Amino acid sequence: MKYKNRWKTVEVAVEGGIAWVTLNRPGKRNAMSPTLNTEMIEVLEAIELDPLAQVLGLTGAGESWP
Repeated sequence: MKYKNRWKTVEVAVEGGIAWVTLNRPGKRNAMSPTLNTEMIEVLEAIELDPLAQVLGLTGAGESWP
């Protein structure tokens, strides 16, 4: 599946069976917003249908997530 540049506030990469989902609002410490909420629903629905994604890893951009 194509994930690169698909969403504004979320980045997704599938590597080795892991779907890495990165919240990408570092200026807002990756806080939820209406846009991020909508995009996360879309992301989860897309990953659920991706046969290459077996596990989901969640992280955030910037200093708010180690």
